[in-house]
Parts: sequence; C-alpha cells; structure tokens
Amino acid sequence: MIEQELTWDEWVEELTMASGGKIDYCYLDEDYAKVQHPELYEYYQMGYDVNDLVSEKLMSYEGGDVEIWLDPDEPDDNQLDAILSNTEFYHTFSEEIKSLRVLNSILISGDKTQKSLKRQIYIGAITCLETYLSDAFINTVLSDQEYIKSFFYSFKDFKKQKLGMNELFNYLDKAEEIAKKTMLEIIYHNLPKVSEMYKAILNISFPESGKIYKYIATRHDLVHRNGKTKDSKKILIDESIVNEVINNIENFVTEIDQMLQEKKKSSEVGETV
Repeated sequence: MIEQELTWDEWVEELTMASGGKIDYCYLDEDYAKVQHPELYEYYQMGYDVNDLVSEKLMSYEGGDVEIWLDPDEPDDNQLDAILSNTEFYHTFSEEIKSLRVLNSILISGDKTQKSLKRQIYIGAITCLETYLSDAFINTVLSDQEYIKSFFYSFKDFKKQKLGMNELFNYLDKAEEIAKKTMLEIIYHNLPKVSEMYKAILNISFPESGKIYKYIATRHDLVHRNGKTKDSKKILIDESIVNEVINNIENFVTEIDQMLQEKKKSSEVGETV
C-alpha cells in the first residue's frame, strides 16, 4: 500500500482546490469522514492523488451538505448477476492468467508499444486478483445465511451506523440486498480491509502478502501516475517482472482458493452427517 504523506486536512484542502471549489473541505473533518464517508477515507489512506481522484470520480456540493460519489458507476443488477454467475471463480481466474501469460510472451516491434503492452498486462494481473477476491467472497457469503449474519456482525462500516427501532423491520427485510450492495462497493484491491473480511467472516487467513502489496502500489502508479513514482522516476516493467507478478498472484490466489474449497468440503460433510 502507498504510504500517505499528507495529513487529512492537507489532503482534503488539495481535494477542494482540485475540484474547483465544488467541495468545501471545512465540512469534512477527519472523524466525520471516517464515519460518513468511509470510501473517501479509504482513498486518503491508500495515498490517492487528489487530481486523479477528481478526474475519475463525480463529486458535488449541494445545499450545504457534502455529497461525494466515489464511483459514478453505481452497482447494478447486471454487475451483481455477472458476479453471481461466476461460481467457477477460480477457473475464470486461471483462464485469465493463462491469457496474460500468452500476451506477455508476444514480441511487438517498437519499444514504446512493447512497454505499453507490459504495463497493461501488469495492470490486468492485479485486476484478475481483484476479480477473484470479489467473486469468491460475494458468492461464498451469499451461499450461506450464517455467512450473511457474520458479515453484518463483523463488517466495520456497519458498526458505525445507528438504527432507529422504527426502522428495524425494514432493514431485516432488506438485509440480503443491503449485504449485496455493500459487498459490491468494497474496493477489493484494498488488501488490509479484504483480508480482514475474509478472516472475520470466512475464517480464512491470507498467505504472506508483502509482495502483493507492492504490486498493487505499483499498479496505482502505472494507472494514476503514467508509470512514474511519486519522485517522478520511471517504473521498469519488462517480461520477467510481469512473469514474476503473474506467478506470485497465481500462487497467492491458489492458496486462498484451496482454503475455500477445504471449508466447502467440511461444510458439505457436516450436512450429510
């Protein structure tokens, strides 16, 4: 993960300027943001550059209340259907990884084009990881009412929300839909948060992931800083580096999937006894 060098006040003041004054950072003190805008606070913690954030996300200021829409593409039924239909999430991951390996072995004339291809393959490998973590988690949780209950008990963002007694039954009726929407909105390359969810809800501990953190940080620079570090140094991406990333991500996901499959088998044995 990229270390955040700015204080919250400095970062949000820059955000105000980058948004052309559409957001008044005075309304966004740090404690308020943690509770009311946890997604925004995640972006701060992940070290997002404010200019990149403004260019990607839709932000608005209305009637004195700050409204921040961090994802202009609201989760919809089609997105959820695509995830739920991907029950063979490890097979899907493996096929995509194979395709990336083939692409990485291709030689293209022109150094600039070759470098651009390697960057896209690197980014694609992180996307494969993110898609697996998302699809595996959502499908597994929604397959079992006990997991859904555990999600509500364990998910930190829910603990910050207050619920009036007059709203209780409305929320009970919509519990599964709320869980679906919330799981769709999670940033699945935020490994600290995702690993915590896997452990708390599925009792699955992620393998050692120091290298994966570094790959995700590099992916951030490739996407948001045009392949340069914060110090404006060019990031070297070649065939051997991409192969290393692909191999380590594949090993990481394979270990997680093996734990998921063992858990599934144990559950099925318990049901037949």
